[in-house]
Amino acid sequence: MKRLLYAIMISVLLPVCLFGQGKSGFMTGRVRDTEGRPVAGAIVTDGFTHSETDQNGNFRFESPYPERVHFVSVRIPAGYR
Repeated sequence: MKRLLYAIMISVLLPVCLFGQGKSGFMTGRVRDTEGRPVAGAIVTDGFTHSETDQNGNFRFESPYPERVHFVSVRIPAGYR
């Protein structure tokens, strides 16, 4: 399970893009498991706001403080295998 979580975190952190000016921006990315399959229903947060991944593992949300984002957290849906 630790390996799966590690792989998911890496796959989320690498494609994360922050766009915006001023005090807001958008965060987008994709959550995948260790085999590259999308993880639907995962909750992704930057500590200020959150989003749920769609059936393709994609997420997007507006972050009110993109200049302060130092981490992204992913919560895997219950029962995911």
